[in-house]
Amino acid sequence: METDGILLIRETPDGYGFTLLDGDAPLVFSPVYTTLDSTKRSIRAVTACPQDLPVGDHTRPADRKLPNPKIEVYSEGGDWFFRLRARNGKQTLTSRMYPDRAGCLAGIARFLALVAAAPVLMETPGGRVSIADYTAAQVARFEAGMFRRQEGAPSTDNGSAPAAAGQDNTEKPGGLRGLIHRIFR
Repeated sequence: METDGILLIRETPDGYGFTLLDGDAPLVFSPVYTTLDSTKRSIRAVTACPQDLPVGDHTRPADRKLPNPKIEVYSEGGDWFFRLRARNGKQTLTSRMYPDRAGCLAGIARFLALVAAAPVLMETPGGRVSIADYTAAQVARFEAGMFRRQEGAPSTDNGSAPAAAGQDNTEKPGGLRGLIHRIFR
């Protein structure tokens, strides 16, 4: 099995997206999802796609009626690209551009060869980590914050530092906790 592919999740200002990398070159791109969970669900669906997905040339009307899931080949401005449609008909992935149809078909073959075995990594400020390690770290941070609140320890969830010994830190927490604190004060 191929191991050159990587499914890389990146956080964007609007949510999360993922890319299948062939070495260092992007092969396909996802739309932006609002949550990490929806991104991971999409990745599970993509990696479960059968190797014999129907491929239709969207420039031919007869090919537009193929059942989902499917791969659709498009031509736009002299460049070629493909899209993966999920079972529900939604566009799940779009490929990079190719100079000709033959290159696009070779890209589809490469996509199908890489996607099922590609490890899923998360791009973080510290580098790339497996999604399992990233998720475990997020859960540990959440649980540590819950433990601090249960034990009465100062929480730094709002970005402010805890009060130094002997000081009265009158700054109220932000977000929903701050709103509740101000309402029920």
